[in-house]
Amino acid sequence: MLKLGEAELQRIINAVDGKTIFHVVDENTLSGTQYLNILFGSLQTPHASYLYNYQSSSCRQSDSIVPALDDVLRSLGTIPNSCHLSLIDVVGYMVAASIIMKFFYPKLIHFTCIAE
Repeated sequence: MLKLGEAELQRIINAVDGKTIFHVVDENTLSGTQYLNILFGSLQTPHASYLYNYQSSSCRQSDSIVPALDDVLRSLGTIPNSCHLSLIDVVGYMVAASIIMKFFYPKLIHFTCIAE
């Protein structure tokens, strides 16, 4: 996992603390390394969002996406009832990951991106 500097991580935690969280998840490969790109922010201030890149050896399976996304949300101090909105690809493993995430984040609503 790529680590944010402690000061930057604390600034982001302060910005989303106690607020309703959204996140957007996508994946890419750069120089042979797969990454999850997780953009998140608060619904109260959606114009201020933050990018968190999570290095993963296998992004193409729901069983690797769920723990990665959960790790990022927990590192931000996100409580389960504060995570409300998820925008993901329409790919099957991403949809499966969102369904699994609803067990951990009960108020989560997910939308799939329809553009290619």
